[in-house]
Amino acid sequence: MTESRKKVKGKYFQMTWEGKYGVKVAERDPATDTVISASCQFCERFDRENESADRKRKRASNVKYFKAPWSSDNIERHMTMQHLKKYEEYKAAEGNENFFVTTYEPLVVSNDGVNMLVNKCIVDKIIGDLLLDTELTMNT
Repeated sequence: MTESRKKVKGKYFQMTWEGKYGVKVAERDPATDTVISASCQFCERFDRENESADRKRKRASNVKYFKAPWSSDNIERHMTMQHLKKYEEYKAAEGNENFFVTTYEPLVVSNDGVNMLVNKCIVDKIIGDLLLDTELTMNT
């Protein structure tokens, strides 16, 4: 391998990897705007997939961050070893850009207090159960 090839290999994060592998830029150098780290969106959204029960140690639950030297092989190895089913779904999907989009923010914290967005079906069930419970206790 030539000296110039060694210097170039793995120096820069390829922005196409965001769409291809489901990673996103997590940190940039403020002075040069180059990517310092990228995070696995599968780890953030879906956790890691379960393996067989004969494992001796618990599987890691933290988010995987990739750093320089950049290698698409490392990213792909992580995807196939930790998120095989979801990664296969992701590769098969036509529009990958919406794969990680959530329709609501699960928790919003502000100075006014804590606001939570909850699915309508869940609210209807909880409110319905509360109303039914109060009606039953009032009638008895």
